[in-house]
Amino acid sequence: MIFRLLSPWRQKISFMKINKRKIKILSLFGLTIIVLIFFLIYPLLIVIKNSSQEIIRAKNELSSFNQKIENLDKIKEGFRACEADLAKIDTLFADLNMPIDVIKFWEEAAGQSEVLVEINSSGLKKSDLDIWNFIPFQITIFGDFNNFMKFLNKIENGPYLIEIYNMNITSRGLDIGQITSPGAIEANLTVKVFAK
Repeated sequence: MIFRLLSPWRQKISFMKINKRKIKILSLFGLTIIVLIFFLIYPLLIVIKNSSQEIIRAKNELSSFNQKIENLDKIKEGFRACEADLAKIDTLFADLNMPIDVIKFWEEAAGQSEVLVEINSSGLKKSDLDIWNFIPFQITIFGDFNNFMKFLNKIENGPYLIEIYNMNITSRGLDIGQITSPGAIEANLTVKVFAK
């Protein structure tokens, strides 16, 4: 009988042993999972996070690079559009070492305008304020005032970039060579011909 009375207690004790065993196994399993998470999964998450940041940065760099390529293409198109104008601008500058073409142009313009010209080198020097190189000339013009204005218009609108630095006009009756006119003038110009 005593065994019978102790029997329920035995069952409870064996049930508690089984529960303790289950708790130990579950605790060990839980601890294993926590260790796995801490040592395997967490580092993987960090690697994934870093990789995703690298991908985002690479996409941003690619986008920036593509934008730069588009801007470069626009600049190239703009350059092509301006290339003809740049070639024209380049022809505006006389040859610094051989200004013969400029002198020939002025002599032809003088003949077409019916004035006489004397072209000499000028002593004008380049200052620190001058951005471009230039060739200084002293031009003396004899002739009728209207013809002088035609000549002046031709050289100002001619193929060379010039600046009339100084101008002095004297009215007097002249008898020089082919020109005889009581209303003739003598004009002295100091001209800068910009050169390359």
